[in-house]
Parts: sequence; C-alpha cells; structure tokens
Amino acid sequence: MQIGIIGLPQSGKTTIFHALAGGEKATSAYSSGRLDIHTAIAAVPDDRVDLLSKMFKPRKTIYAKVTYADIAGLDKGISKKGLPGPFVNLLGQMDAFVLVIRAFDDPSVPHDGPIDPAADLATLDTEFLLNDMGAVERRYEKIVESIGKGGKDRDLALKEKGLFERLKAHLDQEQPLRDMDLTPEEIQMTRGYGFLSIKPVLIIINIGDESTPPTLEYKHQKSALVALRGRLERE
Repeated sequence: MQIGIIGLPQSGKTTIFHALAGGEKATSAYSSGRLDIHTAIAAVPDDRVDLLSKMFKPRKTIYAKVTYADIAGLDKGISKKGLPGPFVNLLGQMDAFVLVIRAFDDPSVPHDGPIDPAADLATLDTEFLLNDMGAVERRYEKIVESIGKGGKDRDLALKEKGLFERLKAHLDQEQPLRDMDLTPEEIQMTRGYGFLSIKPVLIIINIGDESTPPTLEYKHQKSALVALRGRLERE
C-alpha cells in the first residue's frame, strides 16, 4: 500500500511522515523546484504475525509493508497553475492520502495568518477538486471527439461519456469523487486517470503537546479524522 502525506506549508507534515515511517530512510521519488516527493517503506507491526512466527518458527518473519510518501509543495492555488505530469502521476499511484492539518500555535514555526484548521482543510480539498476537474474535462473532450470520428467501440465510448458527465456534475457541486456511489465497472473505468478526490483520506489534526483538539467535522465517505501530537509521536 502507498499512502501520500499532504499538508500546507508549516503544518507538520514531514514530522508526521517521520513518525509514521519510524527510522526508515527517506528516498527522493520526484523533485522539481518546490514540488518534492520523498518516500520511505515501513513494516506494519502485527501481533497476529508475531503469534504465527512463534508457532511455526520460520527462518524469516515478513510483515506487511507500507510506502509513505512525504509530498511537499502543494499550496493554495497551485493546481490552477498546472502540476507537472510526473508529479500528478505519482500522486495518482497513491492508494490513500493522509491530510495533515495544523492546529498548534508555535511562534518558532511561522504561519501565514491565524491558525484555522477548517480553512486549511478546505484549501486542500479545493486543490484536489481542481486537479480532478481538469482531468475530467480533458478526458471528456477526447471522448466526444472520438465519438464524432466514429471510434471502434461506440457503445463503450457512450457509456464512458455518461460517466464523465456525472463526474463533472459532481465536481461542479464542489464534492469529492469519493462521495459518489460508483459501480465496480465505473470504478474500473476511472482507473488510470489519477483522480485525487476519489481516494480514501485520513485527516490528522496536528495539535501541540498541551493543546486540545479543535472541533472539526468532515462529512464525506471513505474518510476519517484523528488528532495527534505530531512532535510527540515522532519522538
């Protein structure tokens, strides 16, 4: 499983990355100006595996692996400028995202304006939606063009056209694609386009050592919200 960790600047995203990846050494997967992705592969502790290992005493015990990706450079308005193809492709390969939202106040860690977790979460959601809207519109234009030219499989093209019209209408309402009730066939049809808002998300509210979690709601499917003291978890 590959999990992308995303947060606005100074949110503590990299701190959460190191907390999750443990002592694993990060490697650079993509770097271009401000846009960077660093990955680390960590074993997932599992008491069931430990029990089986004690019972059967294998030569080697292998745990499940998770690849964590520290994704830097996403900020408000960046999707409108157009993300580089390799960067979008790497994001599209993620199975899920962790959205790190800043809720701690630390004078040594500058922040642009007041600490506002709800606004920061809305910003990240908007960037995902804008990216997906651009991808849907580009694909829809190609589908319509293919139908006009009389492609080989007209029925499939018409089915895909109907699906992408629904995707676009849903995004126009500023709702993530993960909220849509898609059939297995429709989900298969969306694969390969790297839609970001269709993937499950875990929202981590990064709070200070002495602070309490703010009240924050996120009523979307395939999502969960948890508060963590990022710096303490890393230590």
